Amino acid sequence: MYRRLIRAVRAVDPHAWLFVEPTVLVGQGVPTSLPGFTDPRPGPDRIGYAPHFYDTAVESGQDWDPNGGFIEKYEAAVAGYPTAHRLPVLVGEWGPPRATTPGNAELIRRQVRSMPSFASGWAMWYDCDAPDGGGYCVRGADGRPAPGKEPAFAPYARAVAGTPGPESYDPTTGTYRLRLTAGRPTHRAWTEITLPAAAYPRGARVSVEHAPAAVVRVTDAIARVRLPAARPGTSVTVTVARR
Repeated sequence: MYRRLIRAVRAVDPHAWLFVEPTVLVGQGVPTSLPGFTDPRPGPDRIGYAPHFYDTAVESGQDWDPNGGFIEKYEAAVAGYPTAHRLPVLVGEWGPPRATTPGNAELIRRQVRSMPSFASGWAMWYDCDAPDGGGYCVRGADGRPAPGKEPAFAPYARAVAGTPGPESYDPTTGTYRLRLTAGRPTHRAWTEITLPAAAYPRGARVSVEHAPAAVVRVTDAIARVRLPAARPGTSVTVTVARR
């Protein structure tokens, strides 16, 4: 089925990224049995891996057990396939219906910390913006993050002009740091960092270390940094702080 679908999409679109999804068993620590796939498009393959990241006990209404080993089993199960087939990883769905209980709130925190170790991005599942819409709400009636789901509303680098390195965020102080290695200088390449209103309600300040003549532009939602004079290979640190 996967091979037929890949061929069918490529017959009309040689450019789109295609993501293969394993069964939900990967969430129980069972590695996928999918084979590798070839991309008939000209040029480099554009096939990725999109597992879900759900604990079935939580999905059935239980509070998450931090001692149950779910995160560790998932990390062990999910990494082998994309590593073996050199695929980027996008977690296609994750997140408990509600995070108002201690265990589920801790699950949110741990999943947010876990995913950068094996995924280049993720999409939290939700089906409402306010609590009167049922489960899987991401915002409360006041428009702020739903209780317990605040860690999902964190800044992150959505584009990096260079080679991305470690990034960190302290939700208590609102301090975000990104370390990158500068590439070839260009006046058109920008590093872009999202600035969620929940994290920076009064705006943000941006500083850049080890990059002379860095250009910084900050809007309500995005911080943009350009490094026109940084020597290739220079380690640069971008820091975002609350106003």
